[in-house]
Amino acid sequence: MPRRFQYPGILAAVGLFLVPAAQADGPTRKQVACMLALNAAGAHVAAVSVAAATRCVRDACGDKLPGGETADQCLAADRGGAVGRAKQRTVAIAGRKCREAPPFGPQNAQEVNDAFAAPLRLRAVFGPELAAVLKTTATDRAAAGCQVAIAKGLALVTLAELGEFNRCKRFKLRHHAMSALALQTCVGVDTGRLGRARKAAQALVSRKCAGVALAAAAPGECAADALPDLFACVGFQAACGTCNAVNAADHVGRACHQFNDVGIATRYCGDRPVTTQPVARQWDEETLAAIRRDNPRPPVHARNLFHVSVAMYDSWAAYDATAKPYLTHERAASTDVERDRAIAISFAAYRVLSERYSPDLALNAGASQVSFDARMNALGFDKTYTDTTGSGPAALGNRIAAAVIAFGKTDGSKEDENYADPTYKPVNQPLIVKTPDIDFATVADPNRWQPLALDKMIGQNGVPLPGKVQTSVGSQWGDVTPFALTRASPTDLYLDPGPQPQLTGLGGATDLTFKAQVQQVIELSSRLTPDDPTMIDISPASLGNNPLGTNDGHGYPVNPATGQPYTPEVVKRGDFGRLIAEYWADGPTSETPPGHWNVLANSVADTPGFERRFRGTGPVLDPLEWDVKTYFAINGALHDAAIACWGA
Repeated sequence: MPRRFQYPGILAAVGLFLVPAAQADGPTRKQVACMLALNAAGAHVAAVSVAAATRCVRDACGDKLPGGETADQCLAADRGGAVGRAKQRTVAIAGRKCREAPPFGPQNAQEVNDAFAAPLRLRAVFGPELAAVLKTTATDRAAAGCQVAIAKGLALVTLAELGEFNRCKRFKLRHHAMSALALQTCVGVDTGRLGRARKAAQALVSRKCAGVALAAAAPGECAADALPDLFACVGFQAACGTCNAVNAADHVGRACHQFNDVGIATRYCGDRPVTTQPVARQWDEETLAAIRRDNPRPPVHARNLFHVSVAMYDSWAAYDATAKPYLTHERAASTDVERDRAIAISFAAYRVLSERYSPDLALNAGASQVSFDARMNALGFDKTYTDTTGSGPAALGNRIAAAVIAFGKTDGSKEDENYADPTYKPVNQPLIVKTPDIDFATVADPNRWQPLALDKMIGQNGVPLPGKVQTSVGSQWGDVTPFALTRASPTDLYLDPGPQPQLTGLGGATDLTFKAQVQQVIELSSRLTPDDPTMIDISPASLGNNPLGTNDGHGYPVNPATGQPYTPEVVKRGDFGRLIAEYWADGPTSETPPGHWNVLANSVADTPGFERRFRGTGPVLDPLEWDVKTYFAINGALHDAAIACWGA
């Protein structure tokens, strides 16, 4: 008599964890305890859910579901409430163990419960409606036995995958895991338990499914696989379910797909995200998100936006016979240009972003890298594919990215020094902000910048900054390689505004102009009060239509889209002024001024009825071409503006 199949012990999958000692430079002891407790609770939810789901398949195939209930209804019903009790247990554990939020990993009971509530990918194997597929012992005993075996094998490997991850995570936390990135290698790790589970499950499936019409028994994503290959597909679905759950709970950003040898997913884990956004837009959004996490350095971010745009534009241009590349000179053949462009653009943007928002160059680099990895994962691309010599689109994107990165090392930005300019020293001593009076002895030259000295410095995104004295940003930016700016001599300014007014105390034109400008700032600031009674029209009828290089416009006579005058929009001048000031002053989660223009450009493109025509004329461009060229143009202009402004 064959040995009866049994589940692996749930405790083995859940794990009983010891809490490591606190680390001075990592998570505290309490944070580690929280992370491990939440993972253990999540594994328990998964184990209970897997057992319940497999029982639904078994009872459906055995014709034992109560009252005409279908397998799909059984999966949704939580018969007996076991899954609900497991979720309540997670909430209780979080209340006891997680009073100090972890810096990474699972953050709360809700996201853990959501992540581990349904790791068993039955519908991926059997199709979207189990009731229409599952056989019963009365109608087809062999097929029913095969389907139960597949479900049990899937369950066995899924729990084994999760148990291995939790044991690996415990080990990593005890050995100074500092971010979610450190946990990526725990996904799919095998210390022997997983291999044994796969072997046992494969033997079960092979025995029970011999002679069964597999396309009918498992018509989902494994329908094309013959018996020798069936378990490879089932095993992939087990790994996929666990990987997705861990990504959702621990935010590790691990790719869950099966890739070919040129970096493209051949088995895609999960449902592809539904989006109408071309890949260039998706990577622009990733850039903006990384800027919001980082230290606000506008010229640095303008340069990064431009260089990412260069990588995307050159990747796009490589598949166009007439387009003129900017930095590289690639020409690629393709039988599917749309597909290959998306691949090349993604690999190029991913590599440049991973370089520019790395730990040596950016705050919150770990979170940004997880986001970049997740984007590649969603697109079905292998971030570990780094070849630059092949003829495929991924290698092309890597090659273009390498050229952009190499260019950035010699463009004058001092990227390798984290954009610091060691040649610049403030003329004035720091102004100590907490003292009630200004010590004029610290001011050697009132016409030069004076750094502030603060007891504590916090960036716009709430991240504490090292030191107590401000440092300059971009003093060397006049020497950075521009996009389109030119100058007669390397010592010239690209756009020379002329000599600045000087405070001399001796009277004269320059002294009076300096004082008048200071007075004007005070007067303009006085208009920001909520008590300002002045009302102004802020509609396009009164604002905008500025001559180039000025802010002197008086609006437009009619709306060009409707041919009708704009409706006035009268508001308090102080309210409008404060909103404008707050927008450009950049609070928390700001993408800084260069990023604002990308947000505005994206908003315009999203407007219903907007037609993507170059300069408003000519044929309608496809969305990818529009995005690639828009980002290249606008971010080239922003990069030049940063050089002209910060280098003046």
